[in-house]
Amino acid sequence: MVTGVKDWERIKGKSLEILADIRDSYALAGAQIYVNGQCTASYDKDMLHELGGMLTCSVSGAKTWQTFSVKAWDEAGNVTETKPVRFLVTEQIRFRFPGDDEPKTAWAVWIGGILLLAGGGLIMIGGIRRRIQAKRM
Repeated sequence: MVTGVKDWERIKGKSLEILADIRDSYALAGAQIYVNGQCTASYDKDMLHELGGMLTCSVSGAKTWQTFSVKAWDEAGNVTETKPVRFLVTEQIRFRFPGDDEPKTAWAVWIGGILLLAGGGLIMIGGIRRRIQAKRM
């Protein structure tokens, strides 16, 4: 379980502390933390036992979206990897719409705005055409 960040979340700040809880009823043999697809930390069985399966990772802010995931394996060789969590850590968050963190919602807001502008333009053009036709008569 990953805490400290949600998928597609925007966080205002310079850095972010992410916690991965990989405690399991199975005998863990190792784990790795990945930030932006790169392994940033590796833990063996003894380190995992000492930390109680609670792994922390500090991530610096960037001007682009970043990803975080964890890969863990047990003594039998079974490997489990979390789905990458996407997030943005930045000091500047301009404006947000409700649900803006969901990509589908963001696209719907943009498309809706474009359609409103296009509809307003058509109405304005229709009004101009009627005025021109009225002057001709």
